[in-house]
Amino acid sequence: MEGDQGLTGWLTGWKSIGKYIGKSAKTARNYAKYNGMPFFRDPGGRPIAKPAMIDEYILDLNKGCYHRGKKPWQDEGVDNAICYAEEKEKAQADFDKQLLEAQRPTRSRF
Repeated sequence: MEGDQGLTGWLTGWKSIGKYIGKSAKTARNYAKYNGMPFFRDPGGRPIAKPAMIDEYILDLNKGCYHRGKKPWQDEGVDNAICYAEEKEKAQADFDKQLLEAQRPTRSRF
């Protein structure tokens, strides 16, 4: 199997990277070449990529165009992932604000 050659958690080869993103091996190679999709090369010269890095790339690619009405990546899960990422950022900001307020010294009336 091409994707399981000793690198646990890594996608090995354009075929497995393309399968992960739901595109062909050629399309995956073109995304890396022309659109900056992150990947590395193993000592044998084969392309390898971490799924988390590809997920982040897809989110960033869509986030920039999403609010302008464009959707460069047509996939079922992208809209959910973008909404989840935005909700996660908002929840973190709310938590940080509450944490700062909780650390303020209380003022005594006396």
